[in-house]
Amino acid sequence: MNMSLASLFLMIQKQLTGHLGRRPQQQITAKTFSAASSVQPHITWFGHSTFLLQIEGKTILLDPIFSRSPSPFQALGPQRPTF
Repeated sequence: MNMSLASLFLMIQKQLTGHLGRRPQQQITAKTFSAASSVQPHITWFGHSTFLLQIEGKTILLDPIFSRSPSPFQALGPQRPTF
């Protein structure tokens, strides 16, 4: 990929500034999950890379990003909404 220095700075600026439409337009309501009572495992996909696994009476949240920012430097990069 060929990228000029000017386009690199523009890309970094876009990532560090706020974006319109990044937050939901309306309030998101919470959904409750019942404990897995079935013998069969259940998996719920929340989007991107987050899953809820219910197996053998246990409920496990699988989310590779447990922080406010999906960045190695928490002060930089976009902040993900948490509710």
